[in-house]
Amino acid sequence: MHSLLSLTVGLNCRRHTTVRFIRAIVFVACTFSSIAIEAQTNHAIRFDGVDAWLDLGSRSSFDFRTSFTLEAWIRPTAFNDTVGIVGNYRRDQLGGSGHGLVLGSSGRLGMVLAHDIGLTDFVWTAEPVELNTWTHVAGTWNGHTMRLFVNGIEVAAAGVNGVGVLWTVENSMAVARYLANDNGYFSGTIDEVRMWSVCRSANELRSTQHLRLGSGDAGQVSYLHLDDANGSTTTDDAIAGRFATLRGACTWVKSDVTVGVGRTAQSAPGEPMRMHYFNGTDVRVEYSAPTLGRPLTITSLLDVDTDSLPPGVARVAPRVWMIRPGDDAFTANLTFNLGRGAIGELDAATLDNLQLYYRPANEADAWIRAASIVTAEVNAGSVTFGPIVAGPNGIGAEGGRFVIGTSGDSRLESPHALTIANNLVDVRTCAGELIRLSVLADGRNLSYQWRKDGREMTTAIGPVLDLGRVTLEDQGAYQLTITDQHGEIATTQSAMHVVVRPRVLADPTDVHVIEGQTLELHAELDGTDIAYQWQKNRVDIPGAISYSIVFSPVDSGTAGYYRLFVRNECGEENTVDVKVTVTMKPKPLSVEDDRASARISIIASPNPARDIVSIRVIGVDAADEYSFALVDSRGAIVAAPLTMTSSRGRLDALLDASSLPAGAYLIRVARFGTIVGSEKIVVDK
Repeated sequence: MHSLLSLTVGLNCRRHTTVRFIRAIVFVACTFSSIAIEAQTNHAIRFDGVDAWLDLGSRSSFDFRTSFTLEAWIRPTAFNDTVGIVGNYRRDQLGGSGHGLVLGSSGRLGMVLAHDIGLTDFVWTAEPVELNTWTHVAGTWNGHTMRLFVNGIEVAAAGVNGVGVLWTVENSMAVARYLANDNGYFSGTIDEVRMWSVCRSANELRSTQHLRLGSGDAGQVSYLHLDDANGSTTTDDAIAGRFATLRGACTWVKSDVTVGVGRTAQSAPGEPMRMHYFNGTDVRVEYSAPTLGRPLTITSLLDVDTDSLPPGVARVAPRVWMIRPGDDAFTANLTFNLGRGAIGELDAATLDNLQLYYRPANEADAWIRAASIVTAEVNAGSVTFGPIVAGPNGIGAEGGRFVIGTSGDSRLESPHALTIANNLVDVRTCAGELIRLSVLADGRNLSYQWRKDGREMTTAIGPVLDLGRVTLEDQGAYQLTITDQHGEIATTQSAMHVVVRPRVLADPTDVHVIEGQTLELHAELDGTDIAYQWQKNRVDIPGAISYSIVFSPVDSGTAGYYRLFVRNECGEENTVDVKVTVTMKPKPLSVEDDRASARISIIASPNPARDIVSIRVIGVDAADEYSFALVDSRGAIVAAPLTMTSSRGRLDALLDASSLPAGAYLIRVARFGTIVGSEKIVVDK
């Protein structure tokens, strides 16, 4: 369907902004200015009824045990055997499993459900759906009742005796195929397939059936816009990275189903009214004699391209209003607020210049004049038509599409200065989020050119810039220039800042240090705008908020387990726990007696060494203080004795060389801080 999303709308009221993936244009309860926007390219898939279908595979999220909703727009071209619309019901030797929305051989809409007591239930509509006509169909289950809806109206229901749906992992979710029937392939076109893990109400179905939804709505499990236009897969917009695979002779086609970006409003059921404002749709209904039937639903769409109007008729505003009375019967005047500047003095003086055209829900029907014009207000930019009759002798329960056009060869005389109805705002988003920028402008015959950091984006020439799942490369300043025959105007710049979720690429490793040395711990990280917090033994270290932490000099209190937490607005991660072991330098020792020779001798065993080395120093003087250490080729101390003892003119010590790299080292002995002897030792790994 359509691909229009917006970052902000601000029209004579407080501006609302959103960031990250914007699921729809943000509407507010105020009047829109006259808007000109290019119709977006819509696509659907045509299935041949022989072997064509969409395969979504098997996912645990399709295990609808307690409730679900299945819905789609369908345009069947033939009724064959029982065929699938969407579902995963199948039969095997043990019975049936799964659920689905189907069409019977006579064209009746049906729903099948296999529940966990081993039975399968069906519910069918009394009347068939129409051939070669777009129809919105839906099936719901709330745990005990199956319901079917056609164009938002409940047409069938049946109770279910089972407790839950029987589902197995082998059940692939299929579009346009009934897996329980070898000939169960749908013949026709399908668009806007939606699956939910919740049971949606009739009002919810009516209020969204004409709207393009975003991803991530509560309960949404799968959403196929089917706008890929080519290829052997189509994106599932409900879940990042998910796709459906085209099987058999599937054909991508342009779609003319009336679904787009807009806003829906409903009257309150059971509430007698004389006048009702349908907020966000720019429509006011003034009833002359309302009844209390199903709520009136009005949907205003901004980006739907209608079929051609009668010859010589031009639309005033590129907007379509879907009006569905339900079973309500009333007579009313309808006022459409088009915004200041949409209506000129000449048009207001010559009311027949403006006409309201209506086309029933069946797109094969012709456009007709719906009602006469009553008033046109230049300053308010509003026009009123009436009377509109809903009921058996007027607009039917399913309603239809309404557009405002000009009569004959006349054109609107009011000047249309090129202005921007909503401007761009700065965006801060996470890498991987879907981002679309859009601008609504007031003018005619508009052309567009997007720029990033001042440079033209050669293929970005529409009011909508679809960036897809953004990366750091998408970061920059965006601006749109809009041109008509009189000149051009540029939007404000939108500074897009992309935040990359933090990720630990390499953890720090366990380390063994000696008292008095300097220790630095750090991790190899990826990400932007990161906040850091080091912990010792799972407790935050005050002030340790950098990517590294330094201890100088190391002492006994340094020993422990350390880890680093990294976080930003897009996520958080932590390193593994790193063990820091500290070897304390032994205190200098004195020899017990004076039975020492005049010459010092140092013996290391084994030599070469691998781990623990035994060291003996002979010939030390009595009453003197001695210390010694292992140093590398640069003279840096790399190890100190684990233990040191003295006895009868000698010193004995143990030293751990297991963590040292292979190479040559020196054992140095010092007396009162002065080196008095050394011995070479080799560490061999």
